[in-house]
Amino acid sequence: MLRVCFYIAIILGGARFSGCSCSNNKKYTKVDEVVLNEDDEESEDELEKKYGKLPTSPKKVILVGNGEHRLIPIYKQKYTKDGKQTYMQGTYFHETYHQDDSLNVWHYHFMPGIEAAYGYSMHNVGHYNVTTNERNNLFDKPVLVKTIYYPTDVEDTINGQAVTRDYYMITLYNEDSNNDTILNHLDLRKMLLFNMDGKQTAQLIPDQYSVERSQYDRQIDHMYIYARLDENKNGTGERTEPLHVFDLDLKNPKPAKRMY
Repeated sequence: MLRVCFYIAIILGGARFSGCSCSNNKKYTKVDEVVLNEDDEESEDELEKKYGKLPTSPKKVILVGNGEHRLIPIYKQKYTKDGKQTYMQGTYFHETYHQDDSLNVWHYHFMPGIEAAYGYSMHNVGHYNVTTNERNNLFDKPVLVKTIYYPTDVEDTINGQAVTRDYYMITLYNEDSNNDTILNHLDLRKMLLFNMDGKQTAQLIPDQYSVERSQYDRQIDHMYIYARLDENKNGTGERTEPLHVFDLDLKNPKPAKRMY
């Protein structure tokens, strides 16, 4: 299977950010990979001449639990083998089953008051304020977004009280931590906190960890985050390395406290 490095161009709100290109003279970082059909034997130079820069494009606008704000996942476009059309993966949503009762209505959301969206080859997230017409990207360069956590646009309740969230959380790969020149799932997965205007306010899990999964504690409205410690400092989370648990208060999120 042929894997091809590529240029990334992100255009949203008048801003343009370019990824790194291939070079024999300097180190470059590919953000994810372009994976072609297995029977495609064209060289990288031939593909670049045929397609030029491989662009990114917005997908479905995400409605969030505040009338002013919208999120726009931005994906890498892919070319069909004949180069005549582009296509992208869609945006998907995590759901969690919960037996609703008179006091706890969660509408199958990932956690009360929080929805979770994901998609393959998501390289940025745009933010738009429908009242002020202000636009910005959450990241100033291409990254590889794993999951977006955001306030639900349908109100949930916990013990009869409405749940209000006023932040976004993103898990992502934003650094070539293992120095293989490719930004992908083999790097350390970070977790960042943003305010409703799309400005980063905190890193929730320390740098030397790679986030793996989470769990909800309904009794205290906390999120437990399981993260692998990069003990040997090779820039990737390995199954032989320690798994730690961090406690995040969803009512007032800030850098999570290690509980195990």
